[in-house]
Amino acid sequence: MELLIDLGNTRTKWALLDTDYQAGAQWQTSGNATDLAGLLQHWLRLPPPRSISGCAVGCPDLQQQISDWTRQHWHRSPGWLRPAAGCLGLSSDYDLTQLGSDRWATLAGARSLYPDTPLLIVSAGTACVLDSMSVDGRFLGGMILPGYRLQRQALHQHTARLPLREGEYREFPHNTADAIATGCVSALTACVETAFSRLARNSTVIPLLLLTGGDAPLLADKLNKPALLVDNLALHGLAALRTSGEGEFLP
Repeated sequence: MELLIDLGNTRTKWALLDTDYQAGAQWQTSGNATDLAGLLQHWLRLPPPRSISGCAVGCPDLQQQISDWTRQHWHRSPGWLRPAAGCLGLSSDYDLTQLGSDRWATLAGARSLYPDTPLLIVSAGTACVLDSMSVDGRFLGGMILPGYRLQRQALHQHTARLPLREGEYREFPHNTADAIATGCVSALTACVETAFSRLARNSTVIPLLLLTGGDAPLLADKLNKPALLVDNLALHGLAALRTSGEGEFLP
């Protein structure tokens, strides 16, 4: 078994990978957690993995804690993904020295599951990231904006009276909570549709729109474009990179 880890801004996602993994296959077991202590307590019940691979949005302290724990309990050091062009046929117009390994893993996962088609990959989490990939696997670039919850928190913290209260998406909101929810969702969907139109103009076939991340279901039925909900694209990317032997993983 191999353990795959995706360290996000809010959640840690993980999965155990069979050695004969094929793209899109189900994990042996998987989960996600917001509490590191609870996560490590759960991992104590897992069989020691043969290897450990991970990506991170940029959490060096958390990476170090996990690395220390795996060395102590399993005598294994994780390999952390470093973005590098050439693997899985991927190339990049983006400056890879500024690209988070979680984004690279997500791109690799999308490419492994949906090859030979242009892709708009929307990772809707704490931040919302919209990345465009050409039919031949070239990462064209992307956009980053505050996610749904971060937008709401910013309005609450930097205005005098706007509440941090759950609201509903409405075509014509009649109260402040609904107005905030509708405005934040509409900002995200407008960015998605703009990015999709740009990619479509630069593609010879209609792109595929992929939604992943915790807030993906929130956006799916608000878009004017058909979209596929795909869980854990970054973990699929780690699996594809690890099983192909093409990913660059560093201690």
